[in-house]
Amino acid sequence: MQAPTIDDLQKIFPEAPENARIYSYPAIGVTPWAVCEWQHRRVNIHCRAAHWVAGIPTRSPDRGWPLYMAGSWETSGVFLVATEREASALQRMGLDATTWHGGPSEMQWADWGSLDGIGVMVWMSDAMARQAARHLWRHCYVPASAGEPLQWLKSAWERHQGDSGKIREDVLWMAMEAPPLAKRAVGA
Repeated sequence: MQAPTIDDLQKIFPEAPENARIYSYPAIGVTPWAVCEWQHRRVNIHCRAAHWVAGIPTRSPDRGWPLYMAGSWETSGVFLVATEREASALQRMGLDATTWHGGPSEMQWADWGSLDGIGVMVWMSDAMARQAARHLWRHCYVPASAGEPLQWLKSAWERHQGDSGKIREDVLWMAMEAPPLAKRAVGA
């Protein structure tokens, strides 16, 4: 399945302008969905039977909503961030990143099992990181203290004049400096 284009979006939403932004989509071979924006409108589209349709992928009753980019991770470490936009920005830097569908109240409906056996670096605000940690009790995770990912990436972009290789090295260095924490089960 190819990444969605403006033409795909306009088939579903004819009112979508040519400058609508499609800022996140998973890699080929995983459950694909995209988040699109124009003016103040934000919509989700996903692939069903090789066609892009409005909405979000169907939630598996026994497992929950799939995580963004689930199954496409090439390394043993994944960054967990709060939004698809942040995950997409890290993916463009060559780093594995994911998020769940929806806001903080939707964490409980995500399929966290796709992170089993993978080191997780939680990179989000402290309050949201504590909430996410409740769902990561089976994993070793590292809370990042670099601030919000998009702000950090913007300053790193300016510092390194857009050299994505150097930005990637800085992100990995930050991840190595933080000590991993083992999280026990909630209520244990």
